[in-house]
Amino acid sequence: MLVFGAENQGGFVWSLLWTLGEEETDPTVWFCEDGEGPIAEQEPLSGFLLQFSLFEAAMGGLSGAASQP
Repeated sequence: MLVFGAENQGGFVWSLLWTLGEEETDPTVWFCEDGEGPIAEQEPLSGFLLQFSLFEAAMGGLSGAASQP
């Protein structure tokens, strides 16, 4: 597995099944929680990255950020 995302406290990771020489255009994303087996995400990599980017933009945008006057 090729890990491409990890929770900051080490509780879970996102990964791809990756083998040398085998190319897949839109691979399955696997979620693995600490001590559990991998679970396939519902969306392939393209959909997962879009959803992840939108979530991060919504949670980390100006309206969600703390600031001092």
